[in-house]
Amino acid sequence: MRIKGPPVNSLLVEDGLDIAKEYYLAITIDQLHGCPLAMASAAVGMDFEGIAKGSPQQIIKEEVIPALVAFVR
Repeated sequence: MRIKGPPVNSLLVEDGLDIAKEYYLAITIDQLHGCPLAMASAAVGMDFEGIAKGSPQQIIKEEVIPALVAFVR
């Protein structure tokens, strides 16, 4: 099978689990400030953009400052 690029030689399938609570975490580039932006929420899933537009207070956003991350290690 080929999916937009290299051939797929194997596929891993796991048993389903009962999930008590789901969280969403994303790291993207903040275009306005030009730095990484970490976003987290318990209220979203696949429709992160919809929640961001309709209920932005349900999303925690924090800029990631690379220089500070280096000192934490």
